Amino acid sequence: MLRPVNMKPQKNPAQSRTRPRSHEVHYKHMMFVVNAVRRVGFRKGAVHVLDISQNLLASSHLSSQNRVNTKENIMNEESFPQPNVPQPPQQDTPGIAIASLILGILGFVCLGPLAAIPAIVCGHMAKSRIKKSSGALKGDGMALAGLILGYVQIGLMVILIPLWAAVTIPAFVHAHDKVQAVQCENNLKQIHFAKEELAARQNLPSGAVVGPDDINDYLSMDPAMMKCPKGGVYSINPIGEPPTCSYEGHEITF
Repeated sequence: MLRPVNMKPQKNPAQSRTRPRSHEVHYKHMMFVVNAVRRVGFRKGAVHVLDISQNLLASSHLSSQNRVNTKENIMNEESFPQPNVPQPPQQDTPGIAIASLILGILGFVCLGPLAAIPAIVCGHMAKSRIKKSSGALKGDGMALAGLILGYVQIGLMVILIPLWAAVTIPAFVHAHDKVQAVQCENNLKQIHFAKEELAARQNLPSGAVVGPDDINDYLSMDPAMMKCPKGGVYSINPIGEPPTCSYEGHEITF
């Protein structure tokens, strides 16, 4: 019967610290072989030892080949360094492109065409400057946005101004005519009240004819200022009949 052989080497602190990891693996495999021989017998143990030895040789060959390949890769990297790729230059944004965008936004918010026209001018200048810079300047999108906003505002102004005029001008004319009609009506009321006061003080009967000189003293304003704004002529008419104006639509109402 085989006796276990103590193949464990003597421990040396200096060597144990510097022993490679592959030696530790080999030592563990050898101890495993000895224990296997002791358990299963010499013949089966010898076959097992042969298999393990082949595996160790294969693993050692692979480890050596990996080390050679790693060394060759390192030498290749050192011999042929990677070329330095030049970094693209940093691009700047011209301030005129930013101004075009800001003016376009302000035109939509509050300033309208007062900011739309400068936005268009600045946008064209910015695009021309960026094109001539050969890639040194950026901001073409800002300039384009300013141009679009400016042109849209000009287009809206061209469309909306006629519509606004078509709505507001007739309304303004109507309001102006209304004011003049009210002013003429006030003059007619002044003449009517003066006639009534004259008839009351002089006991004039209904149908009595009076003239401008008869009612001048009873008017609350200068008779020279009592004129129709539209150029109509006033008719005083007899007592009991309201005064009238020759302009159509100007009449007294109570």
